[in-house]
Amino acid sequence: MVSPSDPHWTAYFSALGPLIVAVIAGGFGAYVVWRQWRTAQNRLKFDLFEKRHAIYKSGLDLINAYVSGGGIDKVMLSEYFFDMQDARWLFTNDLAVYLDSEIFKPIVRHERIWDALKRASDDKVPKLEFEQDALEDKIEAAVRLYDSKFEPFLQLRH
Repeated sequence: MVSPSDPHWTAYFSALGPLIVAVIAGGFGAYVVWRQWRTAQNRLKFDLFEKRHAIYKSGLDLINAYVSGGGIDKVMLSEYFFDMQDARWLFTNDLAVYLDSEIFKPIVRHERIWDALKRASDDKVPKLEFEQDALEDKIEAAVRLYDSKFEPFLQLRH
């Protein structure tokens, strides 16, 4: 038997009800804030991926133009050069150095030798061709490493 001094269950519910509703609403609000934080984090990763991929693609475009043998115009070299200025901020220093010293500079030198060969005297041609062959070997070795150098940076991990 319930004594008249014992509170009824509705008294407990009316006292604890607002607290329960506040805890549920607070939990829902915390979940929404956490999801927004995760979305912002993922967006930041995606933006970084896009910037890195643009540099990767710029390098591939330069390599493809070199491999096709059609010559590389100054506009393409200029675009690559300016894209590579961002590389040191978006990648490790090792990758930025690789892009500059193993890809850009040898290709530019190769193009200059190609131009020099067109107007070189017969006695200078063998030396220029030898240097050009050495550069081609260096560029081929660098191109084989290209994807593996970029691989750690071009993955979206969420």
